[in-house]
Amino acid sequence: MGFRKKLKITVVKKLSAEDIYGKNLPVTPKYPHLCDRFTEGQEFIVGDTGAMPQGFCPWAWDDLARVVLHLQFGGEFVFNEESNMIAACCTDGIRPVMFKVEKLEG
Repeated sequence: MGFRKKLKITVVKKLSAEDIYGKNLPVTPKYPHLCDRFTEGQEFIVGDTGAMPQGFCPWAWDDLARVVLHLQFGGEFVFNEESNMIAACCTDGIRPVMFKVEKLEG
C-alpha cells in the first residue's frame, strides 16, 4: 500500500448561513449555526491506505475524496502557486467548512 502519499487536511474556516446569505436560513433550531464536527485549526492525517481519518465527517470526506485521491497518487494542482496543495470545501450549503489539503514530505 505504501505508494500513496500521506496528506494533511487542515480545517481553515467554518462559515454560517449568515456569512454566506446575509441572514440565517429557516432551519430546525436543533442544528447549530456553525458545523459542530470540526474546529478551526484542527488537523487530520490521511495515511497511505487512503482511508478517511477517524473523526472526519463522512459528508465532508465525500466532497474532498477527489482531491485527496489526486494528491495521493502524485497529482498536482498547477493553477496553485503551491501545486502540492489545494483549498477545498464541504458542500453543506448552510454550514460549509473550508479545508487546506496538502502533501506531506517523504
